[in-house]
Amino acid sequence: MSVIGDQPTIEYVTHALQVTLPALTVSGAAISFGHVFGYWFLYSVTFYLLTIPFAEDGTFRTLFWLSGWGFLPWLLAGTVWLLAMVLSAFSVPAPTMTAGNGAFVQAVQDTVLVQFTKPLDYLGTLWSLGLWTVAVSKVRAVKRWQAVLAVLPVGLFELAKILLFI
Repeated sequence: MSVIGDQPTIEYVTHALQVTLPALTVSGAAISFGHVFGYWFLYSVTFYLLTIPFAEDGTFRTLFWLSGWGFLPWLLAGTVWLLAMVLSAFSVPAPTMTAGNGAFVQAVQDTVLVQFTKPLDYLGTLWSLGLWTVAVSKVRAVKRWQAVLAVLPVGLFELAKILLFI
């Protein structure tokens, strides 16, 4: 039995590397990547609907495409976090039994390198909110405070995620 156990696996093999991952982990990663597109759509709808009382300018399509740039900070912070996780995984002894996987992941997440990335995530969220405010303000031709009001529900949602999942 491997560390993965009896779960279905996906293998990636090159001449220098062999990686075996649980299929569930790969599926989870795909869902994790894909959910951002759901957020992108829902956030764009929120921005558009909340600016209807203030503006008639700007199409949903333009707002949708430009609000996608607000996810760039998430991409950057997520990439730094992933690199920190991969590098930290080499410094933590790998589990020998499936039951040790949770402790292994926790030990990797507790490393100084991974902990260092947490503030980057918070800064990325603030950067995203700023980008969305500017996009809403410019595309919908609304005043800055009106754009802030449109972005506020998303900001509160993101703050709740941070506070609830620390």
